[in-house]
Amino acid sequence: MTSREFLESDKMLLRPWLPSDADALAELASDPEVARATHLPAHPSRRVLLDTLEDLEGEPEVFAIVLRGDGQPLTPNGCIALRIGGLSGLDIDETEALVDYWAGPALRESGLLPEAIRLMNQYAFRDLELDAVWSAGSGPAGTRQLTRTEWETANKADSTEPGFVAQQQSEADALDASIARIAYVRTGGQTGADRGALDAARGAGVPICGWCPKGGLAEDLPVAPGLLATYPELRECPTDSYVERTAWNVRDSHATLIVAPAGLEPKSGTEMTARFAISYGRPLLVVSGADDLQRVRTWLAGIGRGITLNVAGPRESKLPGVYQTTRTLVAQLLAGQDLA
Repeated sequence: MTSREFLESDKMLLRPWLPSDADALAELASDPEVARATHLPAHPSRRVLLDTLEDLEGEPEVFAIVLRGDGQPLTPNGCIALRIGGLSGLDIDETEALVDYWAGPALRESGLLPEAIRLMNQYAFRDLELDAVWSAGSGPAGTRQLTRTEWETANKADSTEPGFVAQQQSEADALDASIARIAYVRTGGQTGADRGALDAARGAGVPICGWCPKGGLAEDLPVAPGLLATYPELRECPTDSYVERTAWNVRDSHATLIVAPAGLEPKSGTEMTARFAISYGRPLLVVSGADDLQRVRTWLAGIGRGITLNVAGPRESKLPGVYQTTRTLVAQLLAGQDLA
């Protein structure tokens, strides 16, 4: 750290990472979003954890995010960093920085990530006297920066003053509109509808994820690593059960879209997907194909932005052509992400 080693508020503490955080980091790495952000395996070895913590300790302005609460252990719930100048990977000078972060489940559910960003902005402008801060995912080729003048104005402004409120609402509207409707496409990787959705997402540059049976099992890939050789973004379930995989993909998504050109076959895996969606209370829509595109868009608009969409349907051997039907629909859905 160049100036302070601890940043804090009533709700959280930002502190350096320590070797003793290994167990907490291992638990965080079991979360798919943390695994994607850190590039850690789901079950990292002790050596990998210690090497990662050593790297975090060695980086300037990198903090563990620790939530405060009655009886809550002071273990990391996420990570936030201030990457100055060339360390940001952006075309900015040494008086500007990028705020980069990732959050574990507890931090995401708490809604307190903005508080960590607020502390980092305060640290950047007040303590390090930087001129501008970029948010993660923004930059000279992206959205907008927060300048020192804007930060000082916001911190002096009366939050009840109409002009201030109008500015805040305008910024919120712009940020909301910049969030893609679908952030991730999730499937179990089976032939047919699952693969069509995965390939459409890849073609659109949208991240993919999903639970698959142990060994990457699929009807055309019965030997490990199975479909994981082609889709390494997917994660193995502890067993080779298609039922477990189906349930977990519904559970870990915001909504499920079933592409079933011939309707839901009774007692099939596709019907089971619909059953789990009802059990988990997840939004569900069953469609036939690309002719239902506007119906899907309207449905998604009522769910929100930044969602993980689970896509399911029959396997190719049961309904030849469902791969292409699903790929066409999902590709049209993701084209431009203009789904409002």
